[in-house]
Amino acid sequence: MTNSLIRQILLYEKLDDVEINILLKRFEAVSLKTDDYFLKEGQICRNVGFIETGLVMYYKLSEDGHELVCDFAKENDWMTQYQSFISTSSSSLSIKAIEPTTLYVISFDSLNKLYEEVPRFEKVTRQLIEKVFFGMVKRAGDLQALKAEERYEKLLAENPFIIQRVQQYYVASYLGIAPQSLSRIRKNSSG
Repeated sequence: MTNSLIRQILLYEKLDDVEINILLKRFEAVSLKTDDYFLKEGQICRNVGFIETGLVMYYKLSEDGHELVCDFAKENDWMTQYQSFISTSSSSLSIKAIEPTTLYVISFDSLNKLYEEVPRFEKVTRQLIEKVFFGMVKRAGDLQALKAEERYEKLLAENPFIIQRVQQYYVASYLGIAPQSLSRIRKNSSG
């Protein structure tokens, strides 16, 4: 049923069959169509999701209504708006599917019960949070330190799925440049 979910968790911590069965009972399968929301800006994030198939985008709306892309998540990625999830406060971001997406979600209450039932799962969660945090710090540094062309080349090398699967104006927003600049960079790129 959720082989990729279990494989992903087992990368971080060895669990026995009893613990795996408990874990599977806590997650619920959810399907999102393209443009369906996992979370809208201003809502409280009540779930963590693991993406089985598909692609989602994290974004914030600018004052003039443009979607400012912060990140993407794809197959085998975890997704949530962690600050909102933990503090039960309004989310500063939206998360929506940009492809049909199948995911497994766990609510805040179910996650806390899972920590009691399978204490080793807290270690998995901590490691996942650390991985995401380090990625965010690296991305913020890249946005400040690298030129647009360098950011594009790095994206092409490290996350080619974004270039292949995401509309150009979302890619441009993610790179912090205008769509016309991205067109020019792509034309002049070796990639």
